[in-house]
Amino acid sequence: MDSCAIEEIRKGFVDALLWAHDWEDYPLSQEASQRIDKLIGKFAKDFPGLCDRPEDFWTTSHNSAEGTLREYLGHDLALSLLGTGAGFLDGRYGSLDKFLAAWCDCRPQIEPYLGDDGKVYF
Repeated sequence: MDSCAIEEIRKGFVDALLWAHDWEDYPLSQEASQRIDKLIGKFAKDFPGLCDRPEDFWTTSHNSAEGTLREYLGHDLALSLLGTGAGFLDGRYGSLDKFLAAWCDCRPQIEPYLGDDGKVYF
């Protein structure tokens, strides 16, 4: 997976993480940023061809004004790891839904919190 794809996944992940807690105006701490990078790197390593799939692979009606398909992937990764009950089980990934959700189930849920310094940690 190229660095552009990883950056798009990261953007979707961070947007969803902050949105889910109504923290869009707060920056990530360096610790949280590093943990996200490590997590997305592991995801990219475990699913190297996922982002290279053709547009018709994705079973969603994609609106490009809402972000790229890779950003959707990062969004669903964050929601799955937050334990929201949403994310990879929404039918967007066809036969991979349960496989992607199981990957997340093998990792600890992320539990973000807002530090006294106004930065997001987990």
